[in-house]
Amino acid sequence: MAPIKIGLVGLSTSSTATNWAVRAHLPYLQSEHGKSLFEIIALCNSSVESAKQSVKHFGLAESVRTYGSPEGLAADPDVELVVCVVGVKGHYEVCLPAVKAGKNVYTELPFASNMQQMQELTDEAEKKGVRTIMGCQGQAHPAVHLIKKMIAEGKIGKPLNINCVLEVFGKLEAFSSVMGIDHPTVEIMDPAQGGKIVESVKKECPDNILLQGRFESGTLINYQMRAGKVFPGEPGCRWLISGDKGDIQLASPRGCFDIEHVGIGIKYRQADQAEAEIVALPEDELSGLEQPAQNVGRLYDAYAKGKTDLRGDSSKPFGEPAAYRWE
Repeated sequence: MAPIKIGLVGLSTSSTATNWAVRAHLPYLQSEHGKSLFEIIALCNSSVESAKQSVKHFGLAESVRTYGSPEGLAADPDVELVVCVVGVKGHYEVCLPAVKAGKNVYTELPFASNMQQMQELTDEAEKKGVRTIMGCQGQAHPAVHLIKKMIAEGKIGKPLNINCVLEVFGKLEAFSSVMGIDHPTVEIMDPAQGGKIVESVKKECPDNILLQGRFESGTLINYQMRAGKVFPGEPGCRWLISGDKGDIQLASPRGCFDIEHVGIGIKYRQADQAEAEIVALPEDELSGLEQPAQNVGRLYDAYAKGKTDLRGDSSKPFGEPAAYRWE
């Protein structure tokens, strides 16, 4: 199979330490495995000159075409997949021309800045028959698939309740959510100044989210995510799945383990056992990449192999009812 031809938007030479395209996308796309499935043939930045600088800086092929507008990139007849890795405010402006031109699109989460833009992009994508992928890389995490496999094999019997993750259990049949702001200001840090706090801004999005609900299978969910420091000696994330024959627990030092997973541990206990056993995480051909690039790369792999079971497809943006409640 010939590599899928990519037009990449947002590969900038500025702030490379925090640039998600540099940290998560490029290491995969420049790996031998990534190059066997994908080829960067075009780059789009805020200007053609900026795109040319990025081509040179990151050692891309001299044949890579450079664009200074999403419309210019969308008009390239050879680009098969437009990858959008810019700030959320730019998602709609980047993706709409691509979708209208019949290009498949991979964009970072969320699909756009508001539900109206998301719906317009979704409707246009359905009309054009293109695939749209959101960068929810946690769904591709080996830990998620390991737990999904253990449940499918009947390790814990019938799941009775959990405290997260839709990739394992599917769609919610009913839910109730409460959201609020516990920390009303956010301190802005400048990496270029060694992490110095340069200003504080008012927070407008919730930082404490509680969700209770029931999946179509009957399994219950009880979920909370909150801002703040991790309590000493406790994991940043604890995910417990209880069944009628046993339990599975995932613990991570970080609250969000989809980006980096150093220190993640999975334990399994049968109902008649006093002690839990440690379950090793499986490795694959991407395990040697930098951590932010591993799960992003697994999403790319799923796309290249035509998998449709991952829930990053933006045709039905998850969280719509909750988002409207917050607004």
